[in-house]
Amino acid sequence: MYKRALAGYENALGPEHTSTLLTVNNLGILYKDHGKLDEAEKMCERALAGREKALGLEHPSTLDSVHCFAILYAGQGKLDEAEKMYKRALAGYEKAVGPEHTSTLLTVNNLGILYKDHGKLDDAEKMCERALAGREKALGSEHPSTLDSVHRQGKLDEAEKMYEQVLVGMENALGPEHTSTLGTVNNLGNLYRDQGKLDEAEKMYKRALAGYEKAVGPEHSSTLGALHGLHSLYYNEAWTTHIQGVEGRVRLVSATLRSCCSSPTHFVLKLVKSYKRFPRCDLSLFGAVGRILIWAGDDENAGIAFRQQINECDGIWRHGGTWCDVCKQTLSLETKRFVCKACKDGDLCGACYRDYEVSDITEGAMAGCSDHQFLAVPQPQCSPATSIQVQGLTAWVDHMLHLYLGDAS
Repeated sequence: MYKRALAGYENALGPEHTSTLLTVNNLGILYKDHGKLDEAEKMCERALAGREKALGLEHPSTLDSVHCFAILYAGQGKLDEAEKMYKRALAGYEKAVGPEHTSTLLTVNNLGILYKDHGKLDDAEKMCERALAGREKALGSEHPSTLDSVHRQGKLDEAEKMYEQVLVGMENALGPEHTSTLGTVNNLGNLYRDQGKLDEAEKMYKRALAGYEKAVGPEHSSTLGALHGLHSLYYNEAWTTHIQGVEGRVRLVSATLRSCCSSPTHFVLKLVKSYKRFPRCDLSLFGAVGRILIWAGDDENAGIAFRQQINECDGIWRHGGTWCDVCKQTLSLETKRFVCKACKDGDLCGACYRDYEVSDITEGAMAGCSDHQFLAVPQPQCSPATSIQVQGLTAWVDHMLHLYLGDAS
């Protein structure tokens, strides 16, 4: 529909009309959400250049395109470029619409998240505090955006009371199965997880997952978000079991792969179904499965999972990819990938692995591991475009079900 509208606007109004450029911008957002980042970047470039020419550098619509570009760069792992765009958008919004406008505060919030990803924790805290104060004043203390800011600031007990109060209000006003209610349920699950209240978090994630599946379908991004949250609980449980010993390896693998979905199938099968429609929706799950399989001593199937993740993510870490824990570059087919079999989440690129073999030194996230043992992720025997097809992946998942779950599948 966007393409049809765009063609119509171009013919009727011209390629630089504001309505044409709005459609270009929205098409870029759609491409971004579907993981088509090259196409998204082209649309964002066109929208930004067109709006700068037609409206000026400081017009709110131009700044919206700048903000969109910042989000795109952040999604590609280009953190320095994202920071420049966020700062430009923030300065522009402050001048054009004021420091307390919702667009300004959204940019402040996103810049805080970016600073956290950069490791600039003091700057991140300042942005979070500003976003919280502004949202409380502009939107009220019970608005979802305000609650998100409270949560991000680490005020977990305060956020819990506010989330629970808002949830009761939404249940009464909208009903327990409304998507807005389910969003609060899922956010409450995130909060409980961060508090270490894992049983309560599990209940919230299960409720959100079942509700979203019924309301918007099993392949919707909201459903997959609840599914990912539920999976994270089992991944952490699996890691705890791993570091305590090898006795429960089969149990931890089956628990993680099962992911406690309402049906007998586990989250990987759901991922395969969604994969046909949203190829980059949540491929980080393959990386998590690979680590569980490593801890279970199944290097061969772990390699398949890691290879699938890195092939399809194409080095874009925010869409499920990963990065080297020493040099910080995103891992791709060209960089190669060496996964530590003892760390919770440790990866090296080929160059850093060669340095490690010589000096036996690792940094950052891998510094706490005293027993590095690396799995060299095997390279595919075919091109990335034809790597592991959905049919073959489904067969692999069926194999995993039979291997680890037996008749329970």
